[in-house]
Amino acid sequence: MLPATNPTQSRHPALWGGLLAAWSADMPGAGNRIVEPANQLHAIWAGQDQHPIVAGPGRRGFRFDGVNDTANAGNRLATSQRSIALWVMLSATAADAGLLTKASDSAFVSGTNTWGLFFDTNVVNTSLTNRFCFIERRINGVASNWAQVCSATQPVIGRWYHVVVVRGAGRTELYIDGARDEAYAQNTTSAPGSETAYNHHLGSFNGAGGWLSGRLAEVLLYARALSPAEVRMLASGASPLERRRPNVTLRTASGVTLSPTGIASGEAVGTPTVQPGAVTI
Repeated sequence: MLPATNPTQSRHPALWGGLLAAWSADMPGAGNRIVEPANQLHAIWAGQDQHPIVAGPGRRGFRFDGVNDTANAGNRLATSQRSIALWVMLSATAADAGLLTKASDSAFVSGTNTWGLFFDTNVVNTSLTNRFCFIERRINGVASNWAQVCSATQPVIGRWYHVVVVRGAGRTELYIDGARDEAYAQNTTSAPGSETAYNHHLGSFNGAGGWLSGRLAEVLLYARALSPAEVRMLASGASPLERRRPNVTLRTASGVTLSPTGIASGEAVGTPTVQPGAVTI
């Protein structure tokens, strides 16, 4: 079934609220599609593998080779509140790797309001190794103003994880597979900075390093803070791109075989019910 491209088509229209972009390999056109409520744009893909589409967690994903694969997705201006939700599977844990970043350089150390969700092999100033982390630095241009949170979970190679960061007013939260999962948190109540003109990159730090060796599926960017209930919905497999099941009523005389058209082959429909003179699917 083709994915929903607007809330009217979606089985979970509430999950479209505040959705800025969804990078999904299930979209038409080889999957290199960014879905937005107002329009549709394409990311600029780079690298030798050109992000071949691979099997994902109930949906398709993209493979990143850990060498030079990245996607420059342009600048999606959000409000200061934001949420990131994605599925990720690592193929290697030998180096830091960007999942979704918005930064002016490869280390988040210059510019203003640079941020990123990434895999960190060694969390600075801690003994933690191999964690999912989110950091926002130089908030509103102040070098000492920053926020960071890292997972208690140490991801293993070859397993899919659902990772969510919620950056709201006075809160910075990290979720793994639907549950709060934080072993390290600093300055998490600091207010998020205003949005900046840096581009979003998938699979790298600003397209200049931090190459991801692994897979990403259904990367969602919101201009609001998701609720814990919404995070659990996404981790359970719900998606704003999941198309609602059609509700079709077919009327015919008794004993006539019904052959409905307009429903894609293999498309899931509701449980048929028989009514006098009609079959409702």
